[in-house]
Amino acid sequence: MNKTNPRNKKPQSSMKQYSSRARQLIYKISKVDKRSGNQKPQRRKAKTNSSSPKKKLIGQIFDVIYILLWNYRDTFFNLSLKEVLFLRWVSTSCPNAEFVFKGDDDVFVNTHHLLNYLNSLSGNKAKDLFIGDVIYNAGPHPDKKLKYYIPEVVYTGIYPPYAGGGGFLYSGHLALRLYNVTDRVLLYPIDDVYTGMCLQKLGLSPERHKGFRTFDIEEKSRSNICSYVDLMLVHSRKPQEMIDIWSRLQSAHLKC
Repeated sequence: MNKTNPRNKKPQSSMKQYSSRARQLIYKISKVDKRSGNQKPQRRKAKTNSSSPKKKLIGQIFDVIYILLWNYRDTFFNLSLKEVLFLRWVSTSCPNAEFVFKGDDDVFVNTHHLLNYLNSLSGNKAKDLFIGDVIYNAGPHPDKKLKYYIPEVVYTGIYPPYAGGGGFLYSGHLALRLYNVTDRVLLYPIDDVYTGMCLQKLGLSPERHKGFRTFDIEEKSRSNICSYVDLMLVHSRKPQEMIDIWSRLQSAHLKC
């Protein structure tokens, strides 16, 4: 799952330039069970005579595997609703997916390392997998000027552990369990925290993985390509930066 703004063309353009290795990752994580009758949409050229954002979005639908549309107001505090709707889509359209990756459109994903990690997992480890850059002992922000402000009447105390929303990885088996438990967890305005609440309801906790760096790496290391070899995800990078990092990681002359 890639969270993006339909008006934001550059990240979507950069995504198209990933190699076949990246496509292999997309297939492995979000493949559809053919036995269920769910088919991938056919690629065809869309007629986009209008320059409106909606027409442009319709045109983009035919350039990627899926773009999911739901009838609700897409705002920051509705991201938890978007998460529930996505989990519902996974449970109905991709019930046999092995893994699910969720990431923002400004994160660089090292698909080589991600695939190698997935291939190394044992069955027991993979079953309830949920890894990312985990945040502990956080709580609501009391400052009304902040984006993440939550009034005391909504929530007090410490949040359960949760993975930063820049990107995280979990099993398809757990995705189904998460969707089922959403009926018993009241929607919370911050989606990352809400996911942590759902995991807590299941008696689970996200696992911190050092390869997920949703708060970036040290500034002095950002230009060193070897800093990215063992990373799975780093936030944030501009589209051209992602392309440059990816190209350098593919170099046959890379020695780290």
